[in-house]
Amino acid sequence: MIAIISVLVSLLMPAVQQAREAARRTQCQNNLRQIGLALHNYHDTFKVFPPGNTTSLPKCICSKTSFASQSTWSWLTMILSQLEQSNAYLAIAPGSEPVGTAIQNPFKANEFRRSLPIFLCPSDSGPLLNTQRTLSVDGCGCNSTSGYPDDGDDTQKIPVARSSYVGSQGVIPGDGLFGMNSRLNLGDVLDGTSNTILVAERSYVGPVPGSITGGAVWGGVTRSFNHMALIDDGPSGVLANFIPNMNSASHLGAASLHPAGANFLLCDGSVRFIGENIHSHFDSSFPNDTSKWGTYQRLANRGDRRTLGDF
Repeated sequence: MIAIISVLVSLLMPAVQQAREAARRTQCQNNLRQIGLALHNYHDTFKVFPPGNTTSLPKCICSKTSFASQSTWSWLTMILSQLEQSNAYLAIAPGSEPVGTAIQNPFKANEFRRSLPIFLCPSDSGPLLNTQRTLSVDGCGCNSTSGYPDDGDDTQKIPVARSSYVGSQGVIPGDGLFGMNSRLNLGDVLDGTSNTILVAERSYVGPVPGSITGGAVWGGVTRSFNHMALIDDGPSGVLANFIPNMNSASHLGAASLHPAGANFLLCDGSVRFIGENIHSHFDSSFPNDTSKWGTYQRLANRGDRRTLGDF
Protein backbone atom coordinates (compact mmCIF):
# COMPACT_ATOMS: atom_id res chain seq x y z
CA MET A 1 0.00 0.00 0.00
CA ILE A 2 2.79 2.43 0.93
CA ALA A 3 4.55 1.60 -2.31
CA ILE A 4 1.41 2.37 -4.30
CA ILE A 5 1.00 5.71 -2.54
CA SER A 6 4.64 6.54 -3.23
CA VAL A 7 4.17 5.81 -6.92
CA LEU A 8 1.02 7.95 -7.06
CA VAL A 9 2.80 10.84 -5.32
CA SER A 10 5.75 10.61 -7.72
CA LEU A 11 3.31 10.77 -10.63
CA LEU A 12 1.29 13.65 -9.23
CA MET A 13 4.16 15.92 -8.09
CA PRO A 14 5.34 16.94 -11.58
CA ALA A 15 1.77 17.77 -12.55
CA VAL A 16 1.31 19.87 -9.40
CA GLN A 17 4.59 21.69 -10.03
CA GLN A 18 3.63 22.37 -13.64
CA ALA A 19 0.24 23.72 -12.54
CA ARG A 20 1.90 26.02 -10.01
CA GLU A 21 4.38 27.30 -12.59
CA ALA A 22 1.55 27.88 -15.07
CA ALA A 23 -0.21 30.01 -12.43
CA ARG A 24 3.00 31.94 -11.72
CA ARG A 25 3.60 32.58 -15.42
CA THR A 26 0.02 33.82 -15.80
CA GLN A 27 0.47 36.20 -12.85
CA CYS A 28 3.69 37.48 -14.40
CA GLN A 29 1.86 38.13 -17.66
CA ASN A 30 -0.87 39.99 -15.76
CA ASN A 31 1.81 42.16 -14.13
CA LEU A 32 3.21 43.03 -17.54
CA ARG A 33 -0.26 43.82 -18.90
CA GLN A 34 -0.83 46.26 -16.02
CA ILE A 35 2.57 47.83 -16.65
CA GLY A 36 1.70 48.08 -20.34
CA LEU A 37 -1.61 49.77 -19.56
CA ALA A 38 0.18 52.22 -17.26
CA LEU A 39 2.76 53.02 -19.94
CA HIS A 40 0.02 53.68 -22.50
CA ASN A 41 -1.88 55.89 -20.04
CA TYR A 42 1.35 57.82 -19.43
CA HIS A 43 1.78 58.07 -23.21
CA ASP A 44 -1.77 59.36 -23.62
CA THR A 45 -1.09 62.08 -21.04
CA PHE A 46 2.40 63.20 -22.06
CA LYS A 47 2.45 62.02 -25.70
CA VAL A 48 5.69 60.12 -25.04
CA PHE A 49 6.79 57.06 -23.08
CA PRO A 50 8.70 57.86 -19.88
CA PRO A 51 12.49 58.08 -20.17
CA GLY A 52 14.28 54.85 -19.41
CA ASN A 53 16.42 56.57 -16.83
CA THR A 54 16.46 60.28 -16.31
CA THR A 55 18.65 62.87 -14.65
CA SER A 56 17.30 65.31 -12.13
CA LEU A 57 17.43 68.89 -11.01
CA PRO A 58 19.21 70.45 -9.23
CA LYS A 59 22.35 69.65 -11.20
CA CYS A 60 25.19 68.07 -9.33
CA ILE A 61 28.92 68.07 -10.17
CA CYS A 62 30.89 64.90 -9.43
CA SER A 63 34.51 65.27 -8.52
CA LYS A 64 36.23 62.34 -10.20
CA THR A 65 36.13 61.00 -13.76
CA SER A 66 33.58 61.63 -16.49
CA PHE A 67 32.07 58.20 -15.77
CA ALA A 68 31.17 59.29 -12.26
CA SER A 69 27.89 60.98 -13.04
CA GLN A 70 24.80 61.88 -11.12
CA SER A 71 22.17 59.28 -10.39
CA THR A 72 19.11 58.68 -12.53
CA TRP A 73 15.49 57.80 -11.84
CA SER A 74 13.89 54.70 -13.35
CA TRP A 75 11.05 54.66 -15.89
CA LEU A 76 9.08 52.60 -13.38
CA THR A 77 8.99 55.51 -10.92
CA MET A 78 7.41 57.66 -13.61
CA ILE A 79 4.34 55.38 -13.94
CA LEU A 80 3.69 54.81 -10.24
CA SER A 81 0.59 57.01 -10.34
CA GLN A 82 -0.76 55.09 -13.34
CA LEU A 83 -0.30 51.87 -11.31
CA GLU A 84 -2.40 53.20 -8.41
CA GLN A 85 0.76 53.93 -6.42
CA SER A 86 0.26 57.69 -6.14
CA ASN A 87 1.32 57.71 -2.49
CA ALA A 88 4.69 56.20 -3.42
CA TYR A 89 5.06 58.67 -6.29
CA LEU A 90 4.34 61.64 -4.04
CA ALA A 91 6.63 60.28 -1.33
CA ILE A 92 9.74 59.93 -3.48
CA ALA A 93 8.89 62.78 -5.90
CA PRO A 94 10.80 61.49 -8.97
CA GLY A 95 12.93 64.17 -10.59
CA SER A 96 12.88 66.55 -7.63
CA GLU A 97 16.46 65.65 -6.67
CA PRO A 98 19.08 63.05 -7.61
CA VAL A 99 18.23 59.49 -6.58
CA GLY A 100 21.52 59.34 -4.69
CA THR A 101 20.37 62.23 -2.55
CA ALA A 102 16.78 61.01 -2.14
CA ILE A 103 17.88 57.59 -0.89
CA GLN A 104 19.62 59.25 2.06
CA ASN A 105 16.33 60.72 3.27
CA PRO A 106 15.01 58.10 5.77
CA PHE A 107 11.39 58.65 4.73
CA LYS A 108 12.16 58.27 1.02
CA ALA A 109 14.56 55.40 1.68
CA ASN A 110 11.68 53.43 3.20
CA GLU A 111 9.76 53.83 -0.06
CA PHE A 112 12.75 52.74 -2.16
CA ARG A 113 12.97 49.60 -0.03
CA ARG A 114 9.27 48.79 -0.33
CA SER A 115 8.54 45.76 -2.50
CA LEU A 116 5.66 46.32 -4.92
CA PRO A 117 4.04 43.01 -5.99
CA ILE A 118 3.29 44.27 -9.49
CA PHE A 119 7.03 44.64 -10.11
CA LEU A 120 7.82 41.06 -9.04
CA CYS A 121 7.35 37.90 -11.09
CA PRO A 122 6.20 35.07 -8.76
CA SER A 123 8.74 32.70 -10.37
CA ASP A 124 11.59 35.14 -9.78
CA SER A 125 13.24 33.92 -6.59
CA GLY A 126 15.48 36.32 -4.74
CA PRO A 127 15.64 38.65 -1.76
CA LEU A 128 13.15 41.50 -1.52
CA LEU A 129 16.08 43.93 -1.40
CA ASN A 130 18.39 43.73 -4.39
CA THR A 131 21.86 43.28 -2.93
CA GLN A 132 23.39 42.93 -6.42
CA ARG A 133 22.27 46.27 -7.83
CA THR A 134 22.85 48.64 -4.95
CA LEU A 135 22.91 52.43 -5.12
CA SER A 136 26.50 53.58 -4.67
CA VAL A 137 26.23 57.19 -3.61
CA ASP A 138 27.68 60.14 -1.80
CA GLY A 139 25.85 63.34 -0.93
CA CYS A 140 25.76 64.31 -4.61
CA GLY A 141 24.63 60.95 -5.92
CA CYS A 142 28.00 60.39 -7.55
CA ASN A 143 29.76 57.06 -8.03
CA SER A 144 33.07 55.53 -8.92
CA THR A 145 34.30 54.48 -12.35
CA SER A 146 34.73 50.81 -11.53
CA GLY A 147 32.39 50.29 -8.58
CA TYR A 148 35.15 48.95 -6.36
CA PRO A 149 35.65 50.32 -2.83
CA ASP A 150 37.82 53.45 -2.50
CA ASP A 151 37.63 54.18 -6.23
CA GLY A 152 36.10 57.52 -7.09
CA ASP A 153 33.25 58.86 -5.00
CA ASP A 154 31.64 55.74 -3.53
CA THR A 155 30.79 56.17 0.12
CA GLN A 156 27.74 53.93 0.57
CA LYS A 157 26.20 50.89 -1.10
CA ILE A 158 22.48 50.95 -0.37
CA PRO A 159 20.22 48.02 -1.38
CA VAL A 160 16.75 48.93 -2.65
CA ALA A 161 13.66 46.94 -3.61
CA ARG A 162 14.00 44.42 -6.38
CA SER A 163 12.10 44.36 -9.67
CA SER A 164 11.69 41.60 -12.26
CA TYR A 165 11.03 43.89 -15.23
CA VAL A 166 13.35 45.98 -17.39
CA GLY A 167 12.62 48.42 -20.22
CA SER A 168 13.95 47.66 -23.69
CA GLN A 169 17.07 49.63 -24.50
CA GLY A 170 17.23 47.88 -27.85
CA VAL A 171 20.36 46.37 -29.38
CA ILE A 172 22.41 49.48 -30.08
CA PRO A 173 21.40 51.95 -27.32
CA GLY A 174 18.89 54.30 -28.88
CA ASP A 175 17.13 51.83 -31.17
CA GLY A 176 14.82 50.60 -28.40
CA LEU A 177 12.04 52.45 -26.59
CA PHE A 178 13.97 53.44 -23.46
CA GLY A 179 17.25 55.23 -22.85
CA MET A 180 18.89 58.06 -20.95
CA ASN A 181 16.45 61.00 -21.01
CA SER A 182 14.59 59.39 -23.93
CA ARG A 183 11.36 60.95 -25.23
CA LEU A 184 9.97 58.41 -27.69
CA ASN A 185 6.38 57.79 -28.69
CA LEU A 186 4.40 55.27 -30.71
CA GLY A 187 5.17 57.21 -33.86
CA ASP A 188 8.81 56.21 -33.41
CA VAL A 189 7.91 52.51 -33.62
CA LEU A 190 8.37 52.06 -37.36
CA ASP A 191 8.33 48.25 -37.31
CA GLY A 192 4.82 48.00 -35.89
CA THR A 193 3.77 47.97 -32.26
CA SER A 194 2.99 44.23 -32.33
CA ASN A 195 6.53 43.48 -33.53
CA THR A 196 8.54 45.55 -31.05
CA ILE A 197 9.47 44.71 -27.45
CA LEU A 198 8.73 47.36 -24.84
CA VAL A 199 9.48 45.57 -21.53
CA ALA A 200 11.25 42.30 -20.72
CA GLU A 201 11.76 40.05 -17.74
CA ARG A 202 15.06 39.60 -15.92
CA SER A 203 15.24 37.18 -13.01
CA TYR A 204 17.47 37.73 -9.99
CA VAL A 205 18.88 34.20 -10.15
CA GLY A 206 19.85 33.34 -13.69
CA PRO A 207 18.46 30.28 -15.49
CA VAL A 208 22.05 29.22 -16.19
CA PRO A 209 23.06 27.12 -13.15
CA GLY A 210 25.16 29.12 -10.72
CA SER A 211 24.59 32.48 -12.44
CA ILE A 212 23.28 35.62 -10.77
CA THR A 213 21.86 37.99 -13.36
CA GLY A 214 20.83 40.43 -10.66
CA GLY A 215 17.26 41.07 -11.75
CA ALA A 216 16.44 44.77 -11.62
CA VAL A 217 15.37 47.59 -9.32
CA TRP A 218 12.41 49.91 -9.68
CA GLY A 219 13.75 53.07 -8.06
CA GLY A 220 16.75 54.11 -10.12
CA VAL A 221 20.48 53.73 -10.63
CA THR A 222 23.58 55.72 -9.77
CA ARG A 223 25.62 55.28 -12.92
CA SER A 224 25.17 56.50 -16.48
CA PHE A 225 27.17 53.82 -18.31
CA ASN A 226 27.16 50.04 -18.15
CA HIS A 227 30.27 48.22 -16.99
CA MET A 228 30.27 44.78 -18.62
CA ALA A 229 31.78 43.05 -15.58
CA LEU A 230 29.73 44.61 -12.80
CA ILE A 231 26.10 43.85 -12.12
CA ASP A 232 25.50 47.01 -10.10
CA ASP A 233 27.02 49.28 -12.72
CA GLY A 234 24.97 51.41 -15.06
CA PRO A 235 21.42 51.57 -16.40
CA SER A 236 21.24 47.78 -16.78
CA GLY A 237 19.56 47.94 -13.37
CA VAL A 238 16.44 49.26 -15.11
CA LEU A 239 17.04 48.51 -18.81
CA ALA A 240 17.77 45.41 -20.90
CA ASN A 241 20.11 45.14 -23.86
CA PHE A 242 19.35 42.54 -26.53
CA ILE A 243 22.81 41.65 -27.75
CA PRO A 244 23.03 38.81 -25.19
CA ASN A 245 20.90 35.76 -25.89
CA MET A 246 17.77 35.31 -23.80
CA ASN A 247 18.34 33.28 -20.63
CA SER A 248 22.11 33.55 -20.85
CA ALA A 249 24.29 34.31 -17.82
CA SER A 250 24.54 38.00 -18.82
CA HIS A 251 23.35 40.61 -16.34
CA LEU A 252 22.54 42.97 -19.22
CA GLY A 253 19.89 40.97 -21.06
CA ALA A 254 16.50 39.34 -20.55
CA ALA A 255 16.05 36.18 -18.51
CA SER A 256 13.43 34.35 -16.49
CA LEU A 257 12.92 31.22 -14.41
CA HIS A 258 9.91 30.20 -16.46
CA PRO A 259 10.86 26.98 -18.25
CA ALA A 260 12.36 27.53 -21.73
CA GLY A 261 11.54 31.20 -22.24
CA ALA A 262 10.38 34.51 -20.82
CA ASN A 263 7.46 36.92 -20.93
CA PHE A 264 7.71 40.13 -22.95
CA LEU A 265 5.46 43.18 -23.18
CA LEU A 266 5.12 44.47 -26.74
CA CYS A 267 4.44 48.07 -27.72
CA ASP A 268 0.81 47.36 -28.55
CA GLY A 269 0.20 46.35 -24.92
CA SER A 270 0.06 42.61 -25.61
CA VAL A 271 2.18 40.13 -23.66
CA ARG A 272 3.92 37.22 -25.35
CA PHE A 273 5.80 34.25 -23.96
CA ILE A 274 8.81 33.86 -26.26
CA GLY A 275 10.85 30.68 -26.28
CA GLU A 276 14.54 30.86 -25.49
CA ASN A 277 15.34 29.06 -28.76
CA ILE A 278 14.18 32.02 -30.85
CA HIS A 279 16.69 32.84 -33.60
CA SER A 280 19.24 35.11 -31.92
CA HIS A 281 22.41 36.46 -33.51
CA PHE A 282 24.52 39.59 -33.29
CA ASP A 283 27.70 40.00 -35.33
CA SER A 284 29.99 42.35 -33.43
CA SER A 285 32.09 42.79 -36.57
CA PHE A 286 29.09 44.47 -38.24
CA PRO A 287 27.18 45.95 -35.31
CA ASN A 288 24.95 48.25 -37.36
CA ASP A 289 24.08 45.76 -40.10
CA THR A 290 20.61 44.65 -39.06
CA SER A 291 20.51 42.10 -41.89
CA LYS A 292 22.92 40.03 -39.81
CA TRP A 293 20.74 40.21 -36.68
CA GLY A 294 18.54 37.43 -35.40
CA THR A 295 14.76 37.62 -34.95
CA TYR A 296 15.27 38.27 -31.24
CA GLN A 297 17.44 41.34 -31.92
CA ARG A 298 15.04 42.67 -34.56
CA LEU A 299 12.16 42.45 -32.08
CA ALA A 300 14.06 44.88 -29.85
CA ASN A 301 14.74 47.36 -32.65
CA ARG A 302 11.91 49.82 -33.20
CA GLY A 303 12.81 50.81 -36.76
CA ASP A 304 14.96 48.46 -38.85
CA ARG A 305 11.98 47.80 -41.17
CA ARG A 306 13.06 44.23 -41.85
CA THR A 307 10.75 41.23 -42.02
CA LEU A 308 10.59 39.27 -38.79
CA GLY A 309 10.87 35.53 -38.57
CA ASP A 310 8.48 33.46 -36.46
CA PHE A 311 8.47 34.11 -32.73
